[in-house]
Amino acid sequence: MTDIRNKAVEEALDEAALKQEIPTVAVQLEKHLIKVENDLYHLIFESDEDKSFDIQSFNLRYADVLSKYDYIVGDWGFEQLRLRGFYEDRHPRATNDKNINLLEDYLTEYCNFGCSYFILKRDTPAPKENFRKKKERRRKKVDQADKKVNQPTAKVPQSNATKKKNKFKKQYPKKEGQAPSKKAGKSSFTIMQKEQRTPTKSKQNVQENKQIVREQKGFRVIQKTKGS
Repeated sequence: MTDIRNKAVEEALDEAALKQEIPTVAVQLEKHLIKVENDLYHLIFESDEDKSFDIQSFNLRYADVLSKYDYIVGDWGFEQLRLRGFYEDRHPRATNDKNINLLEDYLTEYCNFGCSYFILKRDTPAPKENFRKKKERRRKKVDQADKKVNQPTAKVPQSNATKKKNKFKKQYPKKEGQAPSKKAGKSSFTIMQKEQRTPTKSKQNVQENKQIVREQKGFRVIQKTKGS
């Protein structure tokens, strides 16, 4: 008798511990009416009657992200419940993987064949996010990023060596036509074209005088030869 009583006490303690560990987010008000936090949901479908939906396992798997959807679908696989949110067909965020009209595709592709599942429908439609506010936030972020890019960059302080070089360049500017300076590791040279110099007047006069002297000498020689 004592053993039976001890087992009963242990089972009661285990059940109490489980109840304390499980968060009570959802409460089943009626057979087909469930209250999740401040929202009401209707149990519109169960593949296995009175077996697919379990309030304790639903509380274990529920997350706050599911509150923004119009439907919550729960499917069983390997004795574990998985919850997934879906939107109405007219909702702007109803993509192919989140549209309730394409639920059969989700069940065939991502769920076990012939699995047990249920569908909860929200009593009031899910709140639509204000897209204008989102656009304004994005514009503000873009404007802030542009301001950061267009901000003047801080000047890097110059060293004493660079300051001396700049002063030297200002005092002794480079003349036009001057050959470029040779850099380390690179040989540079320039080919200067030979200028054609025109003779000046003084040189012309010297050449003319030389010709006159030659002519005179030749003339004298000729006269000597005639007299002889």
